[in-house]
Amino acid sequence: MDLFRTSTRPLAGLKASLRHCTAQKRYRHERIRKNPALIDGWDLMIGKNMPPKQGFWQKEAPAAPEPKHKKIKIHNPPVSEALRCPTPTITWNQQQVAALDPLGQRERLFSRSYPEHANVGDVLLVKLRNGDPFVGVCISIKRGIDAAEGRIGADTSILLRNHLTAIGVEMSFKIFSPNVSGIEVVERARKRARRARLYYMRNKKHDRGSLAGVLERYQNERAGITGTGARKVKSKKRR
Repeated sequence: MDLFRTSTRPLAGLKASLRHCTAQKRYRHERIRKNPALIDGWDLMIGKNMPPKQGFWQKEAPAAPEPKHKKIKIHNPPVSEALRCPTPTITWNQQQVAALDPLGQRERLFSRSYPEHANVGDVLLVKLRNGDPFVGVCISIKRGIDAAEGRIGADTSILLRNHLTAIGVEMSFKIFSPNVSGIEVVERARKRARRARLYYMRNKKHDRGSLAGVLERYQNERAGITGTGARKVKSKKRR
């Protein structure tokens, strides 16, 4: 038992000695890190057993390559629609009117720039492709866009009033509608109306009533001028 103890005693302080050496190295490295000027003093004391400098084993990062700038292709700006067509509404209206009225007859009939244009108060006859014709006094004309410059819009409409079976009837027509085959002026107003909307003609005092007689007189006059009146067929006498 005594032999075992005597043989292990010299190695008993080895662990403590190693810990002490580790602490000394840590302390020395810490002082050198804070004050690099002490490296020469330590070299004289312990020779060349000093650890290498901090930058000795660290590999410097390679320099980053210069970025390759890709040339950006610059395109020309598109043509502005405002410069290409400064008045799109008026242009669209002219295209529609030209397509719906190639001869320009209805446009001249209701355009203010035409001296013989139809006015409110005139008696108009509207012929339809699918339906019976309608005659009535014009109490309103809605010319649509750009009416100030003499042009009428494609949505120009008229409002006609007549009496059918002693009942007041009003009908509105789009003058450029494909269903309208023709518009004729049956009778001109005696004098130009002061208002643009003759809604007061709905009152009994100003209502013109039925226009059947006016239409019949107009058809007779037109038949006499054009010579398209009804011909009398003479029956052959039997022998």
